[in-house]
Amino acid sequence: MDYYRKRRLYHKNGYESEAKGYPEEIRAAVIHNLPPSNTAISSALQFRDEPSKIVPEFDAKLAALDIEFEKLRRQKNMLEEEAQPHRQRLNACNAILAPIRRVPFDVICEIARLTLPRHPSATTKRSPLSLCQVSSAWRRAALSLPELWTTLYMVLEDTLSYERYIKRVVEWFGRAQQKPCSFYLHFRFPKQHKSFAKEAYSIFLYNIRSLMIHVRHLGISSDCLGTALPCFRRAAWQLEGLQTLKLYNDTASFYAWAMGLGEPNPDLVISPMDLFKTAKKLCSVTMQNDFMQIIGGPLILPWVQLTTVILDEWLSTHYWMTIMETCLQLQVGHFHLGDRRFPANPHPKRVILSLEELYLEVNHYCPSILNFLILYELPSLRILNLWHDVEDPWAIPTPPVASEVPALKTVQFLYFDDAWQKVAPIYILEMVTAATNLQGLELIDVVTSETYQMLFKAMSFDNPSPILTKLSYLRVEATDQITDWTSFVEMVRSRCLEVPVGHRSLEELNIDIDHASYTRLPDQKAIVVDRLNTALNMLRNVGLLLHVGDGYARFRRRGDRCDTLYGLAKGWYPLLRKELQR
Repeated sequence: MDYYRKRRLYHKNGYESEAKGYPEEIRAAVIHNLPPSNTAISSALQFRDEPSKIVPEFDAKLAALDIEFEKLRRQKNMLEEEAQPHRQRLNACNAILAPIRRVPFDVICEIARLTLPRHPSATTKRSPLSLCQVSSAWRRAALSLPELWTTLYMVLEDTLSYERYIKRVVEWFGRAQQKPCSFYLHFRFPKQHKSFAKEAYSIFLYNIRSLMIHVRHLGISSDCLGTALPCFRRAAWQLEGLQTLKLYNDTASFYAWAMGLGEPNPDLVISPMDLFKTAKKLCSVTMQNDFMQIIGGPLILPWVQLTTVILDEWLSTHYWMTIMETCLQLQVGHFHLGDRRFPANPHPKRVILSLEELYLEVNHYCPSILNFLILYELPSLRILNLWHDVEDPWAIPTPPVASEVPALKTVQFLYFDDAWQKVAPIYILEMVTAATNLQGLELIDVVTSETYQMLFKAMSFDNPSPILTKLSYLRVEATDQITDWTSFVEMVRSRCLEVPVGHRSLEELNIDIDHASYTRLPDQKAIVVDRLNTALNMLRNVGLLLHVGDGYARFRRRGDRCDTLYGLAKGWYPLLRKELQR
């Protein structure tokens, strides 16, 4: 037997520690199973004399302990049986005397309201259904509060359980006592039984039609909206009170389609239906990922009456302009343009009287983003959020003269992220100077430049003719390569401590410092943050809401600072939330 096999057997049988102190003849015989030698047999007979006498003594003691353990076990069982009725009486009395039993009913109702999750679903593990299992008082409280039952998130995934789905919805919204409701549905279609699932879900939607008259907010989500929306053709819903509609498609936005490099999927077609066109109060629509490119998709919506349109998917220039000109009552618009094509012969400038908030993100366009802004007259515009990403910033032609962009004269909140901030920051100064009514401003990608020093000096109230006299909110995003913040600090102090009559003081200041792309000095960012905090900290005493640091966790992406339906629209991602599971 080779050495390594002996070692494996040696460790496998655990004899390495046990064989210590054994005679050499026995230790060698333990390693393998070969017939022992006469010497080993003789040595083993002598070596076992002592343990052969001691082991029976230990066995006797262990047997005696087993007898004692059995007696103790029987005594324990007898005591437990005797104590059980007394324990039951004690628990009953404690339950009666528990402080929670004396909590007033209105307090229980208020607690029940506070336990409602953000996305209520028909599961007994979450409120409000879980409250119905606590006690009769809690059940009575939950059932007496119709507001607990006005919102329901439901995932449809079991094609054989549509009758159970119907019962859930009927019971849930029945407890809402005809109050305005919010209903969010996520559809899942098994690949092998897609046609059967569509039929089952259509039956489900039809059987809950009587409750839909009370729905104010409706959300429809699916792996493919082109498959889910046709289920509503025979739903016979009367959405008389519907005000907001949210459509979520789990597939990523088809960027090539927006650029004119691809065609919509011919297998995904939504036939005409009047489901949403009869919703006379529908004013807000949010769509995420590919919806506009589904054949027949845009035709099911009543664009003319919409006041809020949030499209979180890439659009072509043609689609964007069509929407802008079709939505005659548009007040809030959020759009993403992923097209290289700018209209060669733009139409005469048109007026959109009602638009108050515009979020426009543009990718790959060669013209400046302001070239799109001047296509329309926007006399009511108050919030302007512009984000422009290009492959070659130096290739962008000169933008329109800032003073000739009418929207800048009326806008009150401005977020601007364009290549001009680095390539030609002087244009930022011109833009800000032209925006005479600004109350909120976000400066992104601030770099080391004399232009920004000029801007901060022009904003200072120490200046005889300062700009932005109505500004109350300011956010600055810069890198740690900027070390001279003197002009900025003096400007902020003047706007907090030396406010002239008729001017507005600075109320909120957010400074976000990040590492420069070409430097990764770990301490430089902390040094800049500490210096700014030290220089501006005293202004907190005069009411300035100040934040200096790494603002990625604090600020929303790409300037989503304004409090609109856009923030609410991004709050529901059913595929990521386990509480919506059945």
